[in-house]
Amino acid sequence: MECKTNSDFYFGLIPIYNEADELLDFLLVDMSENFYQIFKIEEFDLIGRSVSDVIFHLNEFFPSFKDIYYKLTPDNSKKYGKYISELGNFYLINIFTSFDLKTYIYFLDLSGIKSNENLAI
Repeated sequence: MECKTNSDFYFGLIPIYNEADELLDFLLVDMSENFYQIFKIEEFDLIGRSVSDVIFHLNEFFPSFKDIYYKLTPDNSKKYGKYISELGNFYLINIFTSFDLKTYIYFLDLSGIKSNENLAI
């Protein structure tokens, strides 16, 4: 998967279940290369970490991700607009499960499409 602009980014996740088939967390298995440049943070290895661990490490840079994490469920698609205060832009957030059962969160920057005043999703 690739991002089409420098301000779009995504995460690819695999759900983690316990023995009772209850969702415990997600494992970060893929992310766009430009994520670190967008948030102006030094690159450190996030691939292979649980999303709850990633939230702890990124909270200083990306506290809005915690709200998005709470909306995650496997095999369930969601699409909504959200102002990402850390970046100062509105994003269309598309959460979906692909054919390989990965859950993706794709952040599409809407600042070039609509102004903040008339954004309605």
